Amino acid sequence: MSKFSKYEHIYISQEDMLDKSKRYFDLMNNRRSIREFSSETFSKEIIENIIKTASTAPSGAHKQPWTFCVV
Repeated sequence: MSKFSKYEHIYISQEDMLDKSKRYFDLMNNRRSIREFSSETFSKEIIENIIKTASTAPSGAHKQPWTFCVV
C-alpha cells in the first residue's frame, strides 16, 4: 500500500504568484522539441519505474485512460 504525503498549503502572495507565473512562462516559452535518440540501453526496471511514475498522473474522473508502449 502506498503512503501519501499530507498536503500542506503554502501561502504565496499575489506579487510572488505574478513573478513565478512570468518566470514559468519564460521557461516554457523557450523549450524546444529535441528529436535525438540515444543508443544507450537501460534496464527493464528503470523503464518500469518510469512507467509506474507516469501512471500516477491525475486524470479526468481518475479513469487514467492512457496506454504506455516501450519501444
